[in-house]
Amino acid sequence: MKNKGFTLIELAMVLFVAGLLLGGLLMPLSEQIESRKIANTANLLHSIENAITNFAIINGRLPCPSTETSSTIPGYGMENCSVNGGFLPFKAMQINNDRDEWDQRIRYFVDTNYVQNISLYNPSLDGDGNVIIDINGNVEYFKNNYNIVDPAGRSLTMNYPSPAGVIGEYPVIIIYSVGRNNIPDGENATADNIFQGGQSSVTFDDITVWLLRPELFNALVKKGALP
Repeated sequence: MKNKGFTLIELAMVLFVAGLLLGGLLMPLSEQIESRKIANTANLLHSIENAITNFAIINGRLPCPSTETSSTIPGYGMENCSVNGGFLPFKAMQINNDRDEWDQRIRYFVDTNYVQNISLYNPSLDGDGNVIIDINGNVEYFKNNYNIVDPAGRSLTMNYPSPAGVIGEYPVIIIYSVGRNNIPDGENATADNIFQGGQSSVTFDDITVWLLRPELFNALVKKGALP
C-alpha cells in the first residue's frame, strides 16, 4: 500500500496554523520585553532621584543639568549652571548610567533656586538681591515653578495654583525618559515649565519622576544635612 503524503492544501493549512501559533507566542514575548524595559527604566529613574538626594546631602545643593551632547567633549556629563534643564550630569554626580533601556540619555530639570545652596529658608531673590513676593503676599521659594500634569491636563503635584495665604509646593527636580519612541511627548515636548507624567498611551510613552521640596527637605533632615 502506497503511503500518502501531504497535499498542498494540507501543507498550507499546517503552515497557516503554525504561523498563528508562532505569532501568538511572539506578540506576548515582545510585550514582555517592552514591559521589562519600562520597569527597568522606572527603577533607574528612582535610583537617580536617590543619587541626586545624596548629592544634595554631600554638597548642600542640587546638581545643575548637563548640556553637552558630544561624548568626545570634556564637558559631557558635567554641570552647566547657566541653564535649568538638559541631561543628567552623571559624571559630576559620579554615577555610571545616564541612559534608559532604549539607550537614550535621561532628561533632567532643576529649580535654579536650589543649585547654589539648600536651606529651610531659601527665598527666591531678584536681580538686586531682594526677596521675591508672590501675588498672595507670600515669599517665593521657587524660580521655575514647575508643574507636572497628566494627559488630561490635571496637576499631579497639587497646590496649582496656590490658594490665597498658602505657599504652593513645586517640584525642585524633574527626571524623565523619552521612552520607546525616543522623543519627548506631550507637555515634555514643549520648552516651558509644564511637564507631563502619569499613564502612558499611544501618543505618550515618557516615564517621568519628580521630587517636591518637602520630600527633599525630609531626606536631608533625616541625614542631618538640615537642622
